[in-house]
Amino acid sequence: MPAQAKVKRPPVLDAGPQLDARLMQMAPIVALVTDFGYTDYYAGALKGAVKTRCPECELIDVTHGIPKFDIWSGAFVAYHSFRFLPQGTTLLVVVDPGVGGGRRIIYSNCDGKHVVGPDNGVIYPIVSNCAETFCVDVEEYSGSLTFQARDIMSAVAADLASGKGYPGVPIHDPEPLPGWDEKPELQMGKLKARIIYHDSYGNLVTNIRSSDFPFKGRAILKSKEGVFRASFSKNYEGAGVLLVPDSYGLIEIALSRSSAREVLGLSAGDEVELEEIRSRPHSWKVPALSSRPSKGRHLCLLPVRNALHRSWKLTGKWN
Repeated sequence: MPAQAKVKRPPVLDAGPQLDARLMQMAPIVALVTDFGYTDYYAGALKGAVKTRCPECELIDVTHGIPKFDIWSGAFVAYHSFRFLPQGTTLLVVVDPGVGGGRRIIYSNCDGKHVVGPDNGVIYPIVSNCAETFCVDVEEYSGSLTFQARDIMSAVAADLASGKGYPGVPIHDPEPLPGWDEKPELQMGKLKARIIYHDSYGNLVTNIRSSDFPFKGRAILKSKEGVFRASFSKNYEGAGVLLVPDSYGLIEIALSRSSAREVLGLSAGDEVELEEIRSRPHSWKVPALSSRPSKGRHLCLLPVRNALHRSWKLTGKWN
């Protein structure tokens, strides 16, 4: 019997120094989160302005589909995408209903990355965890008051990405995002929470951390739209309303292959209450029904029906 041929395995190389050198040679990255949409020229103009100032930049479109003026959704998407961006990336976030007004333009350096945006709460979840935050002097730039993303923020982002930096003024009071730090409350077995985001599939993201979720079975979900039965599920496969630990590390309210937002009539900002449906104790037994017929009728367990039955047996007819 011929000997089995040995499989040649490639040698294991210690590419630490070479890998570090490759990372140093990578093109700078600017990632974009905006509510510009995909119809107007705004996203293209913003990208062109960044490339003009930093030709070597690589651009990543995280999304331009944030709902118009929806600072909350912009903040949520920016926060959860920031941690997955490569080291050295500059994230530019533009959801700016107060463009050209009194709000500031700010940026932070955080964990080897940068974030730039209007100081209206949209980048607060990121900068609140950064050591330093700076304010941009808008007087140094010229351009349109209604398109400061193109004329100011793009320049700051490009300079940060290229390593030139920007000498901003340190600040310690970035505009907070109302409700971002709100925690669910568990009282008397009832968990009060809030819908903080919904995706394009209609999944409703709550502010309940998956690691802190106290229920593992079925639950009653109460909202302004009604009362629903929900079941804990590890994925989106299942019947009825599902409570799913999602990729954000939060609990989602979802429907398999359907939109929970449309069916349940809920959206971001709405409050919900969850209460676990506890199973019956094993010692509790359902009393057996009598199988003995009584002139074609069965005994009923309800007191009122029992009284009627006794009356029927005495008089031969129902009252």
